[in-house]
Amino acid sequence: MEAACRSIGTSSVTTLSADKPILSGEGNLFIQTTKVEKVEGEAYVNVRKGKSYSATRLASPWAGPARPKMSPATRS
Repeated sequence: MEAACRSIGTSSVTTLSADKPILSGEGNLFIQTTKVEKVEGEAYVNVRKGKSYSATRLASPWAGPARPKMSPATRS
């Protein structure tokens, strides 16, 4: 048995990805999402021999600011 779960996956990705940091100082970069525009792909659960397997293939473009970490000497 296989069940499509795209609507649940889309909702989860949108909720969990909005307003979240991607980089928080690693490599002196700060990147944060501000919004998730759309989610494309598929998500499903497959049950075989009493065991359930879930799989997702979702892609989502996002928008947000990116800025370098400023050292005290470069701040003015």
